[in-house]
Parts: sequence; C-alpha cells; structure tokens
Amino acid sequence: MGGGGLFEVKIDEKRPTLVIDTPPPYPSGRPHIGGIAHYAQIDMIARFFRMRGYNVIFPFYADRNGLPVEVQVEKTYGINMYEVPRERFLELCRKFLDEYEGEFVSIFRRWGGSFSYWRNGTDSEEYRRVTQETFINLWNKGLIYETSRPTLWCPRCRTALAEAEVEYREEDSYLNYIKFRVKETGEDIIIATTRPELLPATVAVAFNPGDSRYKRLELARHCSSVKPGSPYCVTSIG
Repeated sequence: MGGGGLFEVKIDEKRPTLVIDTPPPYPSGRPHIGGIAHYAQIDMIARFFRMRGYNVIFPFYADRNGLPVEVQVEKTYGINMYEVPRERFLELCRKFLDEYEGEFVSIFRRWGGSFSYWRNGTDSEEYRRVTQETFINLWNKGLIYETSRPTLWCPRCRTALAEAEVEYREEDSYLNYIKFRVKETGEDIIIATTRPELLPATVAVAFNPGDSRYKRLELARHCSSVKPGSPYCVTSIG
C-alpha cells in the first residue's frame, strides 16, 4: 500500500516493530496549524523509536469516507446530494478528495513529516476488502451485535451523526413547568424542564426521598428500579 519515498517501511525481522495507528484526517477543507501540530506529535514518537532501532510503520492517508466530505462537496458545487445522480455525486467527491488529499500530503511533507504515504485510502477497493473481511470475521466470532439505541440524527443529511460532528450553541429558552399525575396516589406534581420535546419519552420521575417536599411520595416509589442505596427513588406517572 505504500507510495514509496524516503520513509517507506523496510522491515528488518531482527528488530522490534512499532506500528502507529495513524488517525487519517478528513480532507473537508484546507489543512490548518491545529492539524499540523497534531501530526507533528505523532511524528516525534515515530522518529524517537526509529532512533531506538525499531522498524516503524507510520502510515498517512486521508479518510475519504464520511459526511464531512459530502457536505463540503455540496457547498463547493452548490448542490444537494439527493438531487443529483448517485454516480455523479461520487465522481465529484473523488475529484474533491484527490485535490485536497494532494494538498494535505504536500503540506505535511514540507514541514518534514516522516510518514509513509499510503495512496490506497479508505475508498479504495483494497481498503474496502480488508474492512469487509474484518467485519465478517468479527461477526462470525460473535463480537458484533445488532440492537436499537438512541442516536444523533440529522434530518437534512438523512443519516446518523458522530458526536464529533455535532456543534452546540447556547441560546435563551424557556423554563417549562409540566404537570405529572402520580399513578399510585392520583395527585399532581410539577416538573420544570428546558426540554419539553422529551416528554413523549418520559416513563418515570426520580426524586430524592430525603427532600421533605416529596416525602409523601415514599409510598408510591419503586426503588427496585434503582441501585440499592441510591439517594434517588422512582415513582411511576400516569
């Protein structure tokens, strides 16, 4: 997979080997000083172990998959991925990636990066074959399971998001007071929240039995739902 060059790996079986699992950058824009500093730290470790006599495998290649690239292509060409033919959109992604990956490699070389450039990145047939084979092996060993979990979802992109892809902003909102009815006693209790949209997912209310305001709910609580010794108890709501 190597692309040749001064730091191409040549394994000497008599020496110990260090493999660096280099996190491939997203070429979703031009490189900046933060990204350079990140890889400079990895480069220091690679050079240190080379001087110690290790075979050092320090690969570098771009992460050519994922939402950041797709969004940048949409912005660059003023299109929506769901409104153009799939093959046309993939072609534009490859064109965009080739340009920016080449710039990444050129800049990282200029500051003296001692990595081995792997041209067959994450969208190559070779890379896909390796990842698919790995997934199948893990599945056959029972190390992969399928289930339902809450996830971050982008309605515009129509896909799940990684936590790193989510940007948060602070804004003024309302403190909403919601009335809940306690199933066991029939009384109402008031809950304050800034997230009323989560109301449909609410199945119980947690309270502190040491708080005199809620002492009366002791008889209605279901402490089997919480860990023994927990200062909080749960009451069901109607």
